[in-house]
Amino acid sequence: MNTKIIVYIPCLNRKRIVEQCLPTVESGLEPQDLLSIWNDGSTEYDDYWLRQFGDEVRHPRNPDGEQILISVGIEKQRRAHFMDFMCKKNDHTHMYLTDSDAIHDPNWRAKALEIQDKYFGVPICLYDTKAHSSLIGNTLEDDPSKDVIWRRVAPGISYFLTRSHVEKIVQTITHLPDPLNWDWVVPNILGNWFAISRTSYVDHVGVQGIHHPESEGLNGGDRATNPTDWLVAKRAEITQKLSNAI
Repeated sequence: MNTKIIVYIPCLNRKRIVEQCLPTVESGLEPQDLLSIWNDGSTEYDDYWLRQFGDEVRHPRNPDGEQILISVGIEKQRRAHFMDFMCKKNDHTHMYLTDSDAIHDPNWRAKALEIQDKYFGVPICLYDTKAHSSLIGNTLEDDPSKDVIWRRVAPGISYFLTRSHVEKIVQTITHLPDPLNWDWVVPNILGNWFAISRTSYVDHVGVQGIHHPESEGLNGGDRATNPTDWLVAKRAEITQKLSNAI
């Protein structure tokens, strides 16, 4: 199979974080993939600045036109991403959803495909976190000898889905009103059976985010439990840069 992936990333301000994280996503992609950046009413930068990081810049309020400086929020944006994937006249085989504050190991794409192939096409998450491991009843199997942890729900910062997954989700959400909580709805539609990579190939820079406690600073909040060595080094580098800019 000729694998072709569309990556959807919503962006809303947080310029210094965006410019550090987006290149790490792009570095793992192949030429046939598409990196689609959605500018949700940012005032810190415009589309021209964002285009340096991806193949296209879209807008959730006006997908094919000029930017409107009003944010619609992540819930409506994710719906738009699923619908956009199905509307594109192309042969992309996978959708990957991530965030503009997510750092990616360069091997993230290869690892996602490797795990998905090994476990017969299941939905994949490349980010393990204490918030989900401590969620009562969420972990279905956690065998230290295996490369994945099986959970009912997974963090929406890293959803690697096949076209058939997307088709099933779109068929369902067409009849569901907003707001949809994607971290719960997507796993539920797909049978509450997500493979979480035991080694995290994604980490999270939560500072300035809407769910990040101000007291946690640059290195606190929701983070990867077992990141790759590359991510550890890259996070330290990014933290140093942000400490001088935030």
